[in-house]
Amino acid sequence: MLLRCALSAVLLLVPLGAPAQHNTTLTPHIGETVQQFEARRRGLPPPAPSGGTVVIPLDGRGHFLADVTVNGRNVKMLVDTGATRIALSHSDAEFVGLRMRSRDFVKRVATANGHVMVAPVRLDEVEIGEISLRDVEAVVQGPDGSEISLLGMSFLSRLKSFETSGGRLVLRQ
Repeated sequence: MLLRCALSAVLLLVPLGAPAQHNTTLTPHIGETVQQFEARRRGLPPPAPSGGTVVIPLDGRGHFLADVTVNGRNVKMLVDTGATRIALSHSDAEFVGLRMRSRDFVKRVATANGHVMVAPVRLDEVEIGEISLRDVEAVVQGPDGSEISLLGMSFLSRLKSFETSGGRLVLRQ
């Protein structure tokens, strides 16, 4: 009887539906999204994966430059919706492990600077932030081609959506 009274007293002290105490001294883990951190801070389960969203700000010259991981190596790319495929500069292609020979440049494509010969390739994996795609079509530009790699439609068209608004490019997988 004494134990039952003690338990009843404890239950009266903790009202049902009382809000959980929030830990405000936590810091985000490396690689943790804002949504994951907030859920952890509030003692909630982590949010379901959304497939990835990446926001790229407009740079000072009016371009969207993305930090892209190609086959495990980091490459800076200009987002170009007018490019049919990802177009790697010759030096970036070598950096990610693609070694082209002169006989590999078999496809003629039109660019803003005229027609050039490129080498068609498939990239094992292309990642931007939380977005990751496998087996992506691309081309490698010749040694005399552009020095900047382009993130083209062979990547962008495989996303759920991409849009520009307020000086930002939003990519969703």
